[in-house]
Amino acid sequence: MEHRHLIDGDVYFLFNESFAARTEEIQIQSAFAEARLLDPETGGAVVTDLRDDVSTLTLDGARGGHKKPEKREFRGLAHLSSAIYTAKMHSYRIFFLGLGLLVGLAGVAACGDGTADGGGRTGGVGGDGGAGGAGGLGGVGGDAGTGGHGGSGGVDPMDDCGDGERQPTEACDDGNRRGDDGCAGDCMMIEEGFRCPSPGADCVPLVCGDSRIDPPEQCDDNNGTGSDGCSATCELEAGWVCLQPGVACGAAECGDGIVAGFEQCDDGNAVTDGCSASCQLEEGFKCETPGVACTATACGDGVREGTEQCDDGNLTPFDGCDLNCNNEPDCSGGDCQSVCGDGVILPGTEDEACDDGNTVSGDGCSAICEIEIGFTCTTVASELPDELVVPVIFRDFRSQQTGAGVEPTFNPDFNPPGTGTHLGITTDQLDAEGKPQFNSGGAGIGSDGWPQSTASFAAWYRTSPTLVADGNIEVIRELTLTRPNPSIPNRYEFASSSFFPLDDDGWELQAPPLQELPMTNGHNFGFTTEVHYFFVYQGDEVLRFEGDDDLWVFVDGRLCMDIGGIHGAIIGVMSFDPGVGDGNPLRQEIVDACIADLGLQAGKVYEVSIFHAERHTTQSNFRLTLDGFVTERSECSHTCGDGIRTRYEFCDDGSAENTGEYGHCNGSCTALGPHCGDGIVQGAFEDCDNGENLGGLNGCNPDCSSGPFCGDGIRQPEIGESCDAGEQNGQSGSGCSAVCEVVVE
Repeated sequence: MEHRHLIDGDVYFLFNESFAARTEEIQIQSAFAEARLLDPETGGAVVTDLRDDVSTLTLDGARGGHKKPEKREFRGLAHLSSAIYTAKMHSYRIFFLGLGLLVGLAGVAACGDGTADGGGRTGGVGGDGGAGGAGGLGGVGGDAGTGGHGGSGGVDPMDDCGDGERQPTEACDDGNRRGDDGCAGDCMMIEEGFRCPSPGADCVPLVCGDSRIDPPEQCDDNNGTGSDGCSATCELEAGWVCLQPGVACGAAECGDGIVAGFEQCDDGNAVTDGCSASCQLEEGFKCETPGVACTATACGDGVREGTEQCDDGNLTPFDGCDLNCNNEPDCSGGDCQSVCGDGVILPGTEDEACDDGNTVSGDGCSAICEIEIGFTCTTVASELPDELVVPVIFRDFRSQQTGAGVEPTFNPDFNPPGTGTHLGITTDQLDAEGKPQFNSGGAGIGSDGWPQSTASFAAWYRTSPTLVADGNIEVIRELTLTRPNPSIPNRYEFASSSFFPLDDDGWELQAPPLQELPMTNGHNFGFTTEVHYFFVYQGDEVLRFEGDDDLWVFVDGRLCMDIGGIHGAIIGVMSFDPGVGDGNPLRQEIVDACIADLGLQAGKVYEVSIFHAERHTTQSNFRLTLDGFVTERSECSHTCGDGIRTRYEFCDDGSAENTGEYGHCNGSCTALGPHCGDGIVQGAFEDCDNGENLGGLNGCNPDCSSGPFCGDGIRQPEIGESCDAGEQNGQSGSGCSAVCEVVVE
């Protein structure tokens, strides 16, 4: 239903675009002394004397075949002010024209001297002047009477539209009659996507992301992206709270089952472990579904989950991802570099600006280990531990033995019939996989204690993919080194004269015929040991090793110690201190060549790779001495008052603005002072505040201004208003009732 306020003397020209197929009812309530319906072709009266309070005209397009416009002319006496026209057809278009004008079809220039423009039409030509007065009787003839003035042109009832002043019947007035600029051409509607705050000024497009909230926006966080609390169309997203325009939104509540803001998880306050009271992931857990209890992660399943830094599908260390699914330093380029997120900044490295032990942004050190805005990260040296724990890979081989029901297939290098000490079993460099290479041109080939073949030696430090009799079984353990001398706090040592780490393990646990029977003194012989460690080269390191049987030490992939073959315990010294030697000229020569080839730089971190084999069945000795070194990690902190809100701050307006006053952050950055959205109307700053502030009819807008209502002085036809004179509603002369309907006085 469309309502129009008709001014006395107006002519209304209307037509129906689809009239031929419809029967419509036009109801005219008239307070005029005269009202006529004129035929558009002839100008003659079709219906006259519409003087009753209510007159009804039925236009039957289907019956009469009318496809032409209909025209109504309302003429009233001067003392009659207005009438109400009500049409039940939304497809009508209405043009406002002047008194004394007979109008043809829509779009044709008005009769008279006017032409069509974008708004109303120009009024018709004025009437003729009156005749002159007669001369005086019997006397000198008086001058002829002055002709009457021509009638004034018709008055466009839209003359007020475009004058830059919003009238009670206007929704807006931007000083023109153009449409598509925010204010409709008839000033009756604010066009979708605009706001028209000031009469006479241009309307402003609504822009999501401009840091202000304009209905129907519910939020505006200064960007046009979603999934951050405020959607791409500036609608509030579930689980978030957006307290201030232009400021990042945050989590509404930890425990509501929605992951928002800086939360890493939200299990809905489940009683199980996994998600902390501050909605942060706990070590060893994953929280895949918000609102659901977290579950334990499984390192080695090939899926990186929870707090895992890596997961390569195995628990084997020294392949970039250790047995706890933490990143290992990358030493492929010579000196070692730490990996972002491992919580280790190695001495002498410059590849990370920070490393706080995770790859989560928002905590000061970003996911790519760069310091984030609003944070200061300091490098803190780790303390040397009382014990040094290093991972180790043992590979158990079936030593050659005889016995009832024993599978006779073995790796021929373990428990061979002869023994012997040899240099040069391996080449000087590790292969591409970081494993020792068999020296097929070695002088000792074929002698006792020398591996039988390239193939048999290649299996020593490679885990067999399947369980085969001449293969090995991998066992992952850890070695704990302690300080042998408290006066040297960075030196650690493991020493054992009875080194049998695989007793009751490996092949001994297999069923016959693959089961290995305990050998000398009930021990499990026949295994290899692989250890990798890192040290800071200073040029004075003295590292000592002792073992039987084979023992090779590589630094940065280069052979630096060689005690090969099957033999009793032998002590070897790998010294970078010119004043300390091995005592064995041949072994010292290997150390010297290693130092010369590597060109180690003081202060850099290098990898030490240790490969050991226990191949005989009489005794097992193993001594390992390593120098510990201090690593570093980052500790990042924020500063309340720097004007940058971090995940640890509720707000931060800067030190000068953190006053706790209305709309301002408090001095500790933990809460806002009184603000829009707190559910308390702050009279000096707010029209309303119901805590939700979602706008709508008679509601409260997100900025705590009143939503549209009758009496706000803006005509809003979308909520049924035909006028709105603001505080003048219902007062005599305003033309608008207390319920925003036009009043005929």
